Amino acid sequence: MIDDSAWSRQISLELSQQMAGYASPSNEKSFLYKALGTSLAVCQDLVHVKSQLQQFLTTTDYMEVPERQDYHRGKRGKTLSTLMLTYSSVAVHAPKDQLLSRVEADITGNILLHYRTSCQVLGITVANKDMYLKLTLIHNVMEISCAILETRDSQEFEFSYKLELLGYMLDFIKRNHWIPWHLQFATRQFLPLDI
Repeated sequence: MIDDSAWSRQISLELSQQMAGYASPSNEKSFLYKALGTSLAVCQDLVHVKSQLQQFLTTTDYMEVPERQDYHRGKRGKTLSTLMLTYSSVAVHAPKDQLLSRVEADITGNILLHYRTSCQVLGITVANKDMYLKLTLIHNVMEISCAILETRDSQEFEFSYKLELLGYMLDFIKRNHWIPWHLQFATRQFLPLDI
């Protein structure tokens, strides 16, 4: 029997190597990126996931015309969203006995780093107008909260990002009247208003 984590690591390495053989704007390369994201989402080796994501971010040549055009047409938001979803998926699939020690610094901290990055233009913080990224953050909060609730010590756990995440969620409700039911689920499940 093959260890799932070892298999996920190996398939993600192979997909990364295969990408070099395809031109940037191609259906094949797009498929490889999606497959790589899926394999990283199920990989339980956080160190491997971080290294693969770091490699992806550092090897993309944004000065190449096709890469730069894609990046400015929304690829940046999609990249940030994919990274955020990968981290919350790690929380869902992480061993429950190890989750609480890693959920703040290694998972939620990185999600918020990428979300905050999406709110900056030339180093200046601006309101995030990308609805897909907002919905991604909502999805992250729901996945992380469900993962934490499945742990043995969830009742005693003090989540340091609780107020910050609650602030984002309440801001979404104020600015977008059509999504409160998503937020009500997340706030009731994980971010109770008894702060």
